[in-house]
Amino acid sequence: MNVLVVGLGYVGGPLAAELARRGHQVLGLRRGDGPAPESVRVVRADVTAPEAWDQTPGDVEQVVVLLSAGQRSEAAYERTYVGGSRSVRARFPHSRLLWVSSTAVYEGDDAASVTDDTRASATSGTAAILARAEHEVATGPHLIVRPSGIYGPGRTTLLERLRRADITPEEREVWTNRIHREDLIRALTFCIERPELEGTLLASDREPAQLGTMQDWVLSKLGGVPTVATAAARGPRAGAEPRRSRRIQPTRLSELGFSWRYPSYRDGYAALLDL
Repeated sequence: MNVLVVGLGYVGGPLAAELARRGHQVLGLRRGDGPAPESVRVVRADVTAPEAWDQTPGDVEQVVVLLSAGQRSEAAYERTYVGGSRSVRARFPHSRLLWVSSTAVYEGDDAASVTDDTRASATSGTAAILARAEHEVATGPHLIVRPSGIYGPGRTTLLERLRRADITPEEREVWTNRIHREDLIRALTFCIERPELEGTLLASDREPAQLGTMQDWVLSKLGGVPTVATAAARGPRAGAEPRRSRRIQPTRLSELGFSWRYPSYRDGYAALLDL
């Protein structure tokens, strides 16, 4: 299968290498510098610029898009995600686009349960911009994959907070969701090799968990001692956005027969903590 991977970052780079390893013909497009994934030809271009497509063939069977705005401003999101989705769809009107979005498009809170059938509800901010980009993608053949929080080697911010007991009493009750990078790569590969799949699909591990439960587990594995003095009595972190409390249920992925290597935070964090 001929596959174009747009965005060769934390997930896209190893995904492109895995697809090539599995025998697919893979072309990568990236905005910045960086090493080429093994067996992948790389074109350096900005997906939002018309000249981005000068070196790409038009007969690509699938286009996998994993964009990053680089900053959290609405202007950056507008340019990257809405501009990027319009550009890719215009260049490949008949190819199946596998668009990697985010569970941020849901505004549900208060421990709400989110399923594959839950409609994107964001109406403002960067989340609404992500939803608009999805709408552009959906004008042709597509599968929109919405991952929850991606973690793994080199991306351990929440784990480090848990190790420091840097969770406030209010945060302990918040329900969170995540997916290990390796499982996301495996899930995307699973979907790419099933080109008949369409619509939307959630990519998250199988166990939503409250931050307090996660912190207690991490500290129990460290002998009950945080790596620095406890911050449980500290107020909300300055400049931090409130974390939404909801439970992501990746039912469709499970029913399709996908199996997780890290089905819960315990499995993924144990590997990162080398337990």
